[in-house]
Amino acid sequence: MVTGAQRLKLFAIAFIVLFSLFITAQAFAASLTASVDRATVGAGESFRLELSLSGASPKDGPDFTPLEKDFTIVSKGQSSQTTIVNNRVSSSINWQLVLIAPIAGDYRIPPLTIDTDEGRLESDPLKISVRKSSAPAPQAGANGTTGTAPKALSVQTDISTRTPYQNEPVLYTVKLVAARSVGDVGIPEFTVPDAVVEKLGDAKVYDARAGGAPVKVIEARYLITPLKSGKIKIPPYIFQGQVVSDVQRGRRSLFNDPFFDMPDPFGMFEGFGNVATTEPFAIAGDEVTLDVKAPAAAMDPWLPLYDLQISENLSGAEDARVGEPLTLSLTMVARGASGKVLPGLNGQIKENGDFKIYADKPETSEDISKDGKTISGWRQESYTLIPQKSGSLTLPEIKVPWWNIEQGQIASASVPARTITVAPGTLSQTTSAPTAVKQSPASAPDHPEDSTVSTSPASTAPEKLSVVLDSGQGLSSPLHILIAGLGLMVAVLLGAVIILWRKLKHRERPGEELPHKPVRAANEDKVSLSVVKKAENTEELKKAVQTYAHQHLGTSKNASLMDIYQTLTRNNPQAASAENRQVFLDLDAALYAGKTIDLDRIKDKIVAFLKAKRCDDQSGHPGKMRINPS
Repeated sequence: MVTGAQRLKLFAIAFIVLFSLFITAQAFAASLTASVDRATVGAGESFRLELSLSGASPKDGPDFTPLEKDFTIVSKGQSSQTTIVNNRVSSSINWQLVLIAPIAGDYRIPPLTIDTDEGRLESDPLKISVRKSSAPAPQAGANGTTGTAPKALSVQTDISTRTPYQNEPVLYTVKLVAARSVGDVGIPEFTVPDAVVEKLGDAKVYDARAGGAPVKVIEARYLITPLKSGKIKIPPYIFQGQVVSDVQRGRRSLFNDPFFDMPDPFGMFEGFGNVATTEPFAIAGDEVTLDVKAPAAAMDPWLPLYDLQISENLSGAEDARVGEPLTLSLTMVARGASGKVLPGLNGQIKENGDFKIYADKPETSEDISKDGKTISGWRQESYTLIPQKSGSLTLPEIKVPWWNIEQGQIASASVPARTITVAPGTLSQTTSAPTAVKQSPASAPDHPEDSTVSTSPASTAPEKLSVVLDSGQGLSSPLHILIAGLGLMVAVLLGAVIILWRKLKHRERPGEELPHKPVRAANEDKVSLSVVKKAENTEELKKAVQTYAHQHLGTSKNASLMDIYQTLTRNNPQAASAENRQVFLDLDAALYAGKTIDLDRIKDKIVAFLKAKRCDDQSGHPGKMRINPS
């Protein structure tokens, strides 16, 4: 018979067993917990966040994306631990993160989640307080005055203006000033809401002094263009990397005592035997707010600047002829904007029956003043003009309105209208050879195709171009063949005598200055004649000839074909033949007048022409231009 005391004892034992089972079940329940090593840290200082998973197996790693909003994740690590409780084996997985909060304030570490075989688990949120960095300590200067010792790390920001107009670019400069050695410094991707951000070149690294002490400076520059009026906030710029720990801090001796001005003979052994250690850092600059002003006038496009100038250069206007290309270059130089934002001028240069107009790709660039407060940009546009008729032809006025920021009013930059005199052109064309150039109906001349016509009344020595007509007779008899063979032999002998005479004549003048060869940049790949031969269309051929002439003859990159021809023949008048000139005119006509040409023939002629010029440069004196490769 069970007594009351025995019942009470059994009840107590059962309660203890049930409670133990409950505690054990709770101990082995799946959980995800988060903890930090410090609840209060300084801005830019690192702290550790540990995430522990127990009672479950992870399907994947935790999602740390929510941390990236307010913190910089410097490093991640993972470890595992096994425990045995009441003969039951359990394991836990730990993730260790090193975080940095660059900006002072009170933060909330959000709940972190992970998918496991027990379902999705979530950690509890945590709070952390980030205080501002302490003020720098005073330091005795070299002249006995009290200076300010530089912080180990600091960020300085500078902006050209805080009150720009809409679409007015501002220069934003940010510097990391390091009083200790740093490494692995990252230049972040920098964005600003409602603005376009352009990085200006690579970051610069240079030496400077702060508070009388040497420091290293890492400087980055950006061009920020606000796209709307009102308040626009530029977020703090964040540098992160590794900084060397100050292992010698606090060391004092007789030699660094302020009462003794003596050099430390053991200074060279400072740090000997110690391995320099580094620690991660992330430090932010100040937030900058722009008060962007709305456009002050109804202008399209709205172009706020401090100055704008337009210049013009027209090549070939002195000897302009119908059908022969001219090169027009227009250059805009602006103070207060990059070249990319300057408007195009092609809308003001339109075909009106006087010219056919072809535009090249514009070139733009910008420069920054030494003080980093002013940007100047330029835009250059090049056009090929083909006169369509003779007489006095007028190029239109070019005018660009802009807003003068300093004077607060509309201004304009312009190039006045220009009138040039165009002489009648010439056209020659063969009808029997496959090399003949067929003209499109839109630009066909009124002269017969089987003749050579000179329409220039002012020309005292018109060009004489050979026209070969295949009549099927005249060279068929043996006598004619014999006469032609003898004539060819005489011509070859005469040519050899002339070449030998010129070589001897040149040797008699050893002091004669050799033709100048253009200097090529060390990092510029030199184009060979094979590139010209491989051109598959007229545009590729033009570009190849321009590049070859720029590198070998010193012409401009966008020189017209006739400018290249004139450069080739300037120091060698013998090459200035009607046939050579026609080769370049044919290519121009194919590019800009729609003519059909035998591309292979034109390439062979130009390659032979350039090859002859190259041989002249190598031999030091001009020789005969070899038009026919054979």
